[in-house]
Amino acid sequence: MRELYKQIEDRLEKVKFEELFKDFKRYDFALYNDLYVYLSDKTIPYDNRFIGNTAIYYENNYLAIWRIDGDISIDRLASKLIHEMFHAFQMDKSDSRFPNEFKALEYRYVIDNVKLKYIETKHLIDAFIKNDANEYAIFHSLRKNRNDFFKEEVEYEQKVETIEGMARFVEIMSLKHLNPSLYAIEIDEMLKKLGNKRSYHPIRVISYEIGALIMLYAKQTHIDIGHDLSSETRPIKDMIQANYIKNIEIENEEFDIDFITSFYKDLDKAISKLIRESNSNHEFDFIIGFDPLNTHYYNGYLYCKHFILFSKDSKNQFIKSECVVDMKEKRIIEKKMPDN
Repeated sequence: MRELYKQIEDRLEKVKFEELFKDFKRYDFALYNDLYVYLSDKTIPYDNRFIGNTAIYYENNYLAIWRIDGDISIDRLASKLIHEMFHAFQMDKSDSRFPNEFKALEYRYVIDNVKLKYIETKHLIDAFIKNDANEYAIFHSLRKNRNDFFKEEVEYEQKVETIEGMARFVEIMSLKHLNPSLYAIEIDEMLKKLGNKRSYHPIRVISYEIGALIMLYAKQTHIDIGHDLSSETRPIKDMIQANYIKNIEIENEEFDIDFITSFYKDLDKAISKLIRESNSNHEFDFIIGFDPLNTHYYNGYLYCKHFILFSKDSKNQFIKSECVVDMKEKRIIEKKMPDN
């Protein structure tokens, strides 16, 4: 692992952070597994401060962290850590546009919303591929129209597009510098994902790509949307000037969300099974945090695939396993672990 750490450091030395985004700088990073955490100057035993791939506040500084649990190219891993360093940069600058992940649990996956979002994104793709300002204006206008009916949903999307989209953008641009071939593959995979209807659930994941594509469109059209994270409150979409088009003919195409319906049927079964088979319960006063990529709400229950952080009697507690949160009864049902 220490050799891997050095290889990543060598890659990071090649990247000019200030050219990726205004005032962006390099932050320290840590690699970890279930046993140890590898920092620049020391190795320590693993503890629960290190969860997921993210940025944390550690010993009076922000730190990018990455869990090593599979094969990944060094160049791609370096770019992923730059993504997390950008989150450290955002937190360091007190960016006010972080999304409220509890809002994502209430996101309405109804056909009118998902279909219109998919159609508007197709115009963003065309704006990027064709370098076409009119296509961006259509994207901008369709988003504005959808906001009239799905305001909470659009607000959440745009916050993710801004916070995660900018981080994804610097990740992609650093990969372009480190490995142009992998960059080309990354762009191709991104466009395929954006064109796949099934990618629109959960909405948080696709919002990374939409935000990054907005940034990529701005860069290729020489629109500078570098800005002071400390003071800017607009989502990145609104930082690109675009005409509002009143009458846009929406293409009539078949669109179903059966894949979303199936997802929630399977989720209902998973929740029922865990409740039925578990005998481990924890009371809580309120939920503090969870993994937003792997936590879903259904019919009064929160299903957490990996972990939950909660408070009970003014003490923070942590469960690192699959569990279900009964929001009404204020109890957490933990997956029963096999006897040793």
